[in-house]
Amino acid sequence: MNEINTALIYIGDLSESEKKVLRFIMKDPNVVIQYTIQQVAMMAGTSVSAVQRFTKAVGYSGYRDFRAAIVDGQVIFCHLDYLIRSPIKWNIER
Repeated sequence: MNEINTALIYIGDLSESEKKVLRFIMKDPNVVIQYTIQQVAMMAGTSVSAVQRFTKAVGYSGYRDFRAAIVDGQVIFCHLDYLIRSPIKWNIER
């Protein structure tokens, strides 16, 4: 049986620096696709380690894994204090 591993990540569980990264990425998730971890950290006003901790806090092995999930449509940013992590590609119009 193939289990679908969908997770809701409660934003309140993130540190302040991780929330800063999340707020920046939520404005335009494509920045993760277009820029390196160093560039995202600089633009978000945080450190590279804060971006790396954020990606791990939301269930990915690192920035590269998180980027791949964004490209595949497996991450949804909800404005309801949750981030949805799913192996299913979501086709949602923005």
